[in-house]
Amino acid sequence: MKKENRRIKMTKLLLRNTLLSMMHETPVERITVTALCEQADINRSTFYLHYQSVDDLLSTIENELYEAINAEACVTNCFEPDEDSLSNVFEVIYQNKELCQVLLGKNGNKEFLRRVMTIEGDRLMEEWSSSVPNVPRWQLEYVYHFCILGSIGLVEHWAEKKFQQSPQEIAALFSRIPASLIRGLSQEAE
Repeated sequence: MKKENRRIKMTKLLLRNTLLSMMHETPVERITVTALCEQADINRSTFYLHYQSVDDLLSTIENELYEAINAEACVTNCFEPDEDSLSNVFEVIYQNKELCQVLLGKNGNKEFLRRVMTIEGDRLMEEWSSSVPNVPRWQLEYVYHFCILGSIGLVEHWAEKKFQQSPQEIAALFSRIPASLIRGLSQEAE
């Protein structure tokens, strides 16, 4: 893999920062390559050397964050996720809080957060099904989706509140939610 030179890195960083700055006020669908380049004070041809479109640039930004989060996402216990592992995930989000505020804000991509929150979804569903065979799979699927949507809301709210709580506090709260729901269903099914 060819190493990028400093000038290319600086250009990509400028484009990234300009796009994120513009997204504070403007939905990404309304940001044009021309407007982005004018704001960044670069030529459109320079933009097209690196990206095909504004969506391509945004996708690159999202994928970098996704990969950083995915590298930390290692849930070993599907009912009571390890707070340290979750803290690492929330730490990545916290370290990228300016980026996350834009991506999770009013002009961001809601599907991005759903993609992040479902990183280990298939594995969790299989573990839940085998761990609590007395609970019908369809109920577990509803609980899973409830947890995912609640998790999305939790992270969005954390971003809206400008990350007032530490990653460790959010991880502690987050780690208790799935276990409580599954235990309740399992006890009810007995």
